[in-house]
Amino acid sequence: MDLTPLDIRNQEFRTKTFGGLDRDEVQAFLTQVAQEFENTKIENTEFSERLKGAREQINHYKLIESSLQEAALTMQKAVDQQKQDAAREAELIIAEARSKAEKDTESIRREAEDLRREILDLRSQRNHFFIRMRSLLQAQQEMLLSLESEEDTVSEDLSNAHDFSFRNKRANRKKVDKVLLDLEEES
Repeated sequence: MDLTPLDIRNQEFRTKTFGGLDRDEVQAFLTQVAQEFENTKIENTEFSERLKGAREQINHYKLIESSLQEAALTMQKAVDQQKQDAAREAELIIAEARSKAEKDTESIRREAEDLRREILDLRSQRNHFFIRMRSLLQAQQEMLLSLESEEDTVSEDLSNAHDFSFRNKRANRKKVDKVLLDLEEES
């Protein structure tokens, strides 16, 4: 039977004839109280050990929690640092890309300007070529007209054919020399 504090307070002993308590009954009760007290002491010791173990586990878990919090904080700092590094690297890449784009744009502008100048030079050369060709063709036409008019004269004067041929060659040579000089001056 488990003793409660109320049982101890309400325990009544039989009285003996001379007004004393029954010694055996008191002794039995004390033995029972001692046994219950001993059981309580053992339970108390067990509970104290379990409480000590639980406190050690709690301290261990607190250390783990502290370590985890430190690790989480360290990881957060590392992540923040990586974000900052990535942002800096992205800014550098963008700056380099802009710089390269500006250089490329300037290079393309220069090339376009060079091509425009080259086109203008080629047009100018083409115009000079046409002018020289026109001059050459006009000179050739004049020479042909001259030859035609001289041919009419040749048919009238067969006797002077040798002279005429020589003069004609000389005149043609002068005309060709003049056209060549004109072309050289234009270029």
